[in-house]
Amino acid sequence: MKPGVIISLLLLVISMAVSGQDFPDRIITENGDTIQCRITHVNAKHIYFYYAQRGITRPDDMPLYQVKDYSVRAKEGSRHNESGKAYSTEPGKGKWGFGVGLVQQFNMPIMHTSAVMNVWHRGSVLYAGPQYTYIYKEYSREEGITRYRQNSLGLNFGFRQVIKTRNEIFNVFVQMDFSIYETQYWYYVTPYSEIRSDNQWIVENAASIGLNYRISDKIELNTGYGMGSTAGFFLMFEEVIPHFFAGLQYNIR
Repeated sequence: MKPGVIISLLLLVISMAVSGQDFPDRIITENGDTIQCRITHVNAKHIYFYYAQRGITRPDDMPLYQVKDYSVRAKEGSRHNESGKAYSTEPGKGKWGFGVGLVQQFNMPIMHTSAVMNVWHRGSVLYAGPQYTYIYKEYSREEGITRYRQNSLGLNFGFRQVIKTRNEIFNVFVQMDFSIYETQYWYYVTPYSEIRSDNQWIVENAASIGLNYRISDKIELNTGYGMGSTAGFFLMFEEVIPHFFAGLQYNIR
C-alpha cells in the first residue's frame, strides 16, 4: 500500500476517534427530535450549528420557532436558553489554529513533494516545510549543458487567503507559493573541452486559485491550478510553467 494512502486512512481514523468531542451541544425540536451538534450562533430568529452526517461535518440552521430547547457546553458548564434570549458562542471568531499537511505539486517538468506546518488566523494561512524535488527534464536544450541532477532537497513556503462563504464544506482560495532548491548541472565550454559541473539555487514561484474541501473539522483536502516561473520571487517570468497541486491537511487545533 502506498504511503499516501496509509497516512490518509490514519488521519481518518483519528478524526473519527475525536468526532464525539466536536459535537458537545444539543438541540431538541418541537417534534421531540434531538440533534447532537456544535452550536455556533443564535440570534432572535435562527440557531446556527454544525452536525455530522456520514462522517462529514455539515453546517445548518433552524428557525427558533421549531426549537423547543437547546444547550451549549461552555467552559463554565452547560447553558440553556431562557424565554427567547439570544445566546451567541461564535468560537471561530478571531481564532488562531495550526496543523500539518502533505502537498504534491506538479510544475512540469518539475515535481515537488512537501510536508508543511500550517498556521492560520480566520481566512489567512501561512505554511512552510521541507521539500523533495524531482526534475523530469534530465537533459537540457541550452547550449553547453548536457544534463541536470534530477533529485534535490529544499524549502517550500507560501500564503493562502480563503474566500469565506456560508458554505463551510467547500471554500475557494487564492495562493502564492514558493519553492527554493538547489540543482546541479554538467556542461562543457567547447565541444572538445572536459565536462564541468556547477550548482545553482532556484527560486520557483507560482500563483494559483484552488478549492478546499472539509471532510471534517480535522481533515481537509485542497487542490488548485495556476501558473509559475523559476525566475525568482513574485512571478518574475523567464519561463512560464503550468502549476497544479493537491494536498491533505490535518488540523491539530
